[in-house]
Amino acid sequence: MARKSIDAWQRYLDVQAFKEDPRSTIDSVNYANVVAMYLHDRSAVHWLKIIAFSLFFAARIDLTGTQQKLLNFYSHRYKERADYDYVARYLVQIAGDRGDSAEAKEVFSPIQLWHTLIGGPQAWRATAGYRGGLLHRISTTALVAKYRSVAIRSFGGLLEGRTRVVTFCDTAPHDNLLAQMAKARGVLTITAQHGQYRILDTTNMSIDAEAYANFVSDRLLCWGEATCAEFARFGVERSRLVITGWIRRWDRIQPSTVARGKFGVMLNAESGGSNIMLLRSAERIAGQLALRYVVRLHPSFAYPNYRSFVGERCESIRVIPAAEYVESVDFSISHMSGATIEMLEVESPVYVLDDGRLAEAFRIPGLSFDGVEEMLATIIVDARTSDRGRNRAGQLRRWFNDDTDQDSRIFNAMFAGEM
Repeated sequence: MARKSIDAWQRYLDVQAFKEDPRSTIDSVNYANVVAMYLHDRSAVHWLKIIAFSLFFAARIDLTGTQQKLLNFYSHRYKERADYDYVARYLVQIAGDRGDSAEAKEVFSPIQLWHTLIGGPQAWRATAGYRGGLLHRISTTALVAKYRSVAIRSFGGLLEGRTRVVTFCDTAPHDNLLAQMAKARGVLTITAQHGQYRILDTTNMSIDAEAYANFVSDRLLCWGEATCAEFARFGVERSRLVITGWIRRWDRIQPSTVARGKFGVMLNAESGGSNIMLLRSAERIAGQLALRYVVRLHPSFAYPNYRSFVGERCESIRVIPAAEYVESVDFSISHMSGATIEMLEVESPVYVLDDGRLAEAFRIPGLSFDGVEEMLATIIVDARTSDRGRNRAGQLRRWFNDDTDQDSRIFNAMFAGEM
């Protein structure tokens, strides 16, 4: 196992052990869960940024509504992800006038320095179970003190009179904090799936594991049975999982019906790894089949150094909108990215590379292929048989994403028992 994989796995184990330490809980909130997403990066620069963030940035809560019993909460605006913002808007739309909405934004605030320092002694005791050096302990303490101040100063009043709280993702600190506080008050908590969650192991561990390891809400609005199967493997009860499908816009996304002589490579987020192997596979396929290709970057990052891994058959490397991308390629190769489900949904042929790091959720016959040679052989057969690749994609689509009657399913998940 590579050193990087060993380190990532050990960090994951350290974070989960921290969550199990009873000292991390203050007033029914486990602050190890609240700050978990920050703890996987052990670089000194990261921890110094965390200290500055904890001392000089405070959460501003913008509340809209008329004190309804259901509250939709969002804290991801800073990500500048249109797909994330769409999920938040859609959930508010489904609740209609029966729900309020609140958004947390981090703003510069010198006053936060005082609140973080005041909470320091209690937070220091809460981080006693975290395994790391002195800088890690100090930074984690600052984080806990910061979010403890949010709990005291902002979230208590936000929960008054609520019976339902809907969040975007339990991995996010504000969402996790609010969900735990709500549960402690007997408020039903619901969170949404925003990527293809999959169980990770020693070969592919990353912060993405917190998508399931940090799940604290009563219910998850999930995409399909593939997600249910993964959460069941992690020990989550099936009763907590409500299939509603991927919340996103699918309109005007149609695969090309005319051969373009071009395919696409859909890269993982940087945390997913395997991108270099995907690009090498693309070069092999393009050379063997005399095709051109484009590289579709994950929307969360842009990594210009990828240009050195591709040849002249690569037309572009950029973030490409789904509709434009699907219409311009004959097929796609990918790894464990939500973009794979995007292709299945519109029945565009997609081939997933199993390089030894692929999560089990994607390791499905007809979808994943053991190395580039097996993938290439299937691409050649599909090219000779009309619609073979599209039909295979269509057979797999509902396993990953079942959005049948999505609006009513979401509404029922939100308001069941209060009709």
